[in-house]
Amino acid sequence: MAITERPWAPAADETLFWFRAASPLPARPRPLDFTLEVYALTGGLTRGLVSLNYPLYQIRPKLIDGELYVASVPSGIAEREPETKLGLLRDASLRFTRNIRGPWEKAIKPEVQGYSAWMAEDLPDSPAEVAERFRQARRVREMQWFVADRAVVGSFALLKSRLDDMPASAEGRDKVAAAVEDGAAVLKEAMQLIREEGGARLEDFVRRTSRRLVDMQVLAPGDIHWLEWREVRRALTEPGGWKAIAADRKTQAEKRTTASVPDEVGPNPGPTALHMHLVHEVLALLAA
Repeated sequence: MAITERPWAPAADETLFWFRAASPLPARPRPLDFTLEVYALTGGLTRGLVSLNYPLYQIRPKLIDGELYVASVPSGIAEREPETKLGLLRDASLRFTRNIRGPWEKAIKPEVQGYSAWMAEDLPDSPAEVAERFRQARRVREMQWFVADRAVVGSFALLKSRLDDMPASAEGRDKVAAAVEDGAAVLKEAMQLIREEGGARLEDFVRRTSRRLVDMQVLAPGDIHWLEWREVRRALTEPGGWKAIAADRKTQAEKRTTASVPDEVGPNPGPTALHMHLVHEVLALLAA
């Protein structure tokens, strides 16, 4: 029997709606910023939102003329069965927003602090072991974003949306409003631990790796940011013109014009598009 239906595949970049995201995502990330922190943040955010049944497939980052844009990639399941997916999202909204503080304080906060402690550990003596630890670092940072995005950020966006949709006279609105107020306090604490303290631990981890590469005469001070994540790992164990690669990229970036760039690129699906549901709100919470 012939099969005529094509297998589903994620949307290609050229079909997506790209927009600028605010802090903590950098506007003009260097190669290491993009392939380490940006990938970790968007990867963790994707996993967190998908686990809450947000009707999207991925939060995808992309550089356009050196500027950072992100897109929400439509979900194949949500496109085929939108009502079912929205029903699952409503279930998640009720299940995961009843008590944001409890899971955060009992399990998620200690886990987040554990990831920061991992990044603060001393580097091994062997360059090969440092390279392996650098490989693990992106996964650790992604997990730090994931657990908080799932338990706090994505859940709080659902809770806040539920309150906004309730009439002023609705029964139980005061209880939801109180939950939002408490959830906002948890969100503030979570962003302090992840965005500020976790970010500082990651920066220090990169700095210490940079010093190791400088001591090995592989890179000049500060030039680690002009290599990509995989290239840093290779530079620790493989000979190559890493100094020249980093210097060339730095020079090219300095030559790039700073002309105004559009805030949006590609076809705008509109605010009612399923895969855009609460995406802007979630990204705004990361900067709160």
